[in-house]
Amino acid sequence: MPVHIRWRSEEREMPNGRTRQVRVAWVVHQPDADDDSEVRFLAYMGSNPIVTAQFKLEFQTLYPEIAVDWDALAEEIGRPQTDINVLSYDELAARIRAILGEYGLLLDRLDYRLGRGWTRPLRDIARLLRDPGVTARFERTSGSTFAYFREHHPEYAYALYKVRLLLTAGDAALSELEAREPAMEPGARFRDFREFCLAKLAAELDGG
Repeated sequence: MPVHIRWRSEEREMPNGRTRQVRVAWVVHQPDADDDSEVRFLAYMGSNPIVTAQFKLEFQTLYPEIAVDWDALAEEIGRPQTDINVLSYDELAARIRAILGEYGLLLDRLDYRLGRGWTRPLRDIARLLRDPGVTARFERTSGSTFAYFREHHPEYAYALYKVRLLLTAGDAALSELEAREPAMEPGARFRDFREFCLAKLAAELDGG
């Protein structure tokens, strides 16, 4: 399709003064799918693109010569851009909020489920990795962010494993795993949960 969506990164300033990278959509025209030199960026759609009647009207007014399959374009917008199967755990951790958003999931809502209401593993991961210095320290210490989590915060590494399971195998697979988990409570029971996390990660990722 000559007209399609192309995603770009854009820096945004947050209310607290920090900046973050967000993914924004453009409608582009590309007559030859194998030739990027002919790409024309036609319309900016922002970080939450929606094909509305008003958008169609404005686009057709500006580009009456360009035919658009609007149903196909809307379907393309809703399709996740990230293939979770080829993503490393470090990449998943670094982009956790954005990737969940691609799959129609809210980080805070999933975090409540994974942390059973009293821990927030995904929010903690996102907070830690906002600081490049922290990421660099994890990598120097253990070789990768995910390896550091396995060594020092196995509940974080396990949460990332569960996110991947949800996105690749679905909710039923995640629910089945959760049914086998020990209680997650402060004190001795949380130590039991962390030991379960370590054992599960070793079994699934190390073949042990």
